[in-house]
Parts: sequence; C-alpha cells; structure tokens
Amino acid sequence: MEYNLLRKTEMRVRGVHLNECHLGELAGAIAKCLGLPHDRVITIDVREREIAFDLLLHEIPAEMVVGREQALLSALSAVPGVTLDADASVSADGVLGLIALPEEMRESVLHASARMGDEVANRVRRRALVFPTGYEVRQGLIEDTNTPYLMRELEQMGYRVSQGEVLPDDLDAVIGAFYRAIEDGYGLVITTGGVGAEAKDVNVEAMEAVCEEVFAPYIVRFTQVHHRHQKPGIRVGVGQSGVTKVINLPGPHDEVVLCFQAIRPLLDEGPDVIARAMADAMKQRWMTHAGHAQKGHGILPDV
Repeated sequence: MEYNLLRKTEMRVRGVHLNECHLGELAGAIAKCLGLPHDRVITIDVREREIAFDLLLHEIPAEMVVGREQALLSALSAVPGVTLDADASVSADGVLGLIALPEEMRESVLHASARMGDEVANRVRRRALVFPTGYEVRQGLIEDTNTPYLMRELEQMGYRVSQGEVLPDDLDAVIGAFYRAIEDGYGLVITTGGVGAEAKDVNVEAMEAVCEEVFAPYIVRFTQVHHRHQKPGIRVGVGQSGVTKVINLPGPHDEVVLCFQAIRPLLDEGPDVIARAMADAMKQRWMTHAGHAQKGHGILPDV
C-alpha cells in the first residue's frame, strides 16, 4: 500500500551534530534508506542539533515509513561528519509521523494499513464520473443523451455515479479535469466524444498524458488527406492511473451504446481488454454498415 502524504512532506531529525558534512550526502542517505531516487529528498534546513529534509513526492510505500526511525538514524550516522546523541529522534507531521512508531508495532500497523488500503481501493473503484465533451454540448445546441444513459447503466451495476462538467475542446483543460477526477477518488472516468481525427478532438491524447498504462487502438485509418482530418485515424482509448480507469468512448449515442454494452462485463479487466472490446465492436460496425461506402473516400476500417 502507498500512503498519500497530503502535502506534509517535511521530516526533522533532532539530536544530530554535523562537522563539515556534505548536504547532498545527508539527503542521499535518507533517500537510500527510504528506497527513493536520490533527487526525491533534499536538505532544507540545518540548525544546532537539528536537520530538516523535504520529500519531493506525493505518495510513499507504507513499508518505507512505518517504524523506520532507527533505520533512518543508522543511515545518517554512517555519513562522514555526523554524530548522533543517544536520544536522537525523527519527527514529522501527518503520515510521515509513522516513522517514529515503535518497531515492534510495525508488522501490525502494516497489516492494518494493507487491509484499510484494500477497502479504500474497492470503494474508489465503485465511484464513477461521466464527462460529456464538446462545444455543441456546452452551448446547449444538442441534447446530451449519453450522460443520462451511462449514469443509469452504471448505477444499475452498483456504481456511485456523478456527472462531470462538459469538457471543452482543449487539451490542457481536459488533462486538468482528468487529474482532478483521479485526485478526488474516482475509480472510473468515462468520456463521450472528443475521439475523432480533428485537431479539436483531444480526449485520447489527454488520457495518454495522465495514465501510466494506455491502450488506444484505431477504429479506422485514413488513406487520403481530408481538410478536416489532422490525425491518421480515429481511436478509442482506455488508460489506468493507480486504481483509476479512464475510458474514452465515441460521441454518437448509438456508438456509445454499442461500445458500452461491449465493455459492460469487462470494467474490472485491464485497459487492454476493455480497449480491444470497444475497438472490435466499432470495427465490426464499420465493416457491416459503413466500410464499403467509405472506401472511396479514403477511409478504411483498421482491421
């Protein structure tokens, strides 16, 4: 399990004496002990008998924090020029304060944390947020039939569902909306629209920017240049960031229904499984309904 530090990232060591120490080595010793990259820890303050460090990260594995005081003090004492008092200690606010927990409590706290983490993760996975997309929806030019449909379907599946803002045709704004949804604890984020081949269609690219694991297969590819098409084809996408899945559905209501029904039983699967199911459903639609008509226009199903 990883602890969210909730912006409380400062840690102080008291009862320490320095003699011509290299600050980088002090921070490096802390980073190594906590299993962090060297540049994730910096020394921010040095006073008489006290040093302060800052951890440049949002989350840290529980096992690297709980009951680690003696390990941290031993790591510091090994740095040339460092001497520790017998009563030297490590203190911090928030989650990092668990560093000072007695070592004999370490295993029980880690076990409890893992159990609580599983419970929280399960609750997060059942929270869904649905985003419609586009100027025409924002301006009320067309009725948004997708969001009510998806909310009803998800609620029937046991999700607690919220309606998000109408996403603009702006990459940075959509990225920001995705990050906020993840930070707000939504386990499932679904968008409708914004997956076409025009410059304004940015939802798949935004998903790729925020998710560590990404699958975005093409539905169709273009063999001829068209003045509206600035991308090589049309994609749907699914990404994973922590416990959160981001799913990019098409915009037309019949395509939303088609894709969602294809992935409805697969929402607990990996992004690759969900993305392939959506793409297969859409490709079959193009092959049976639009493929022959579109070949003359330079549009081919991505088979």
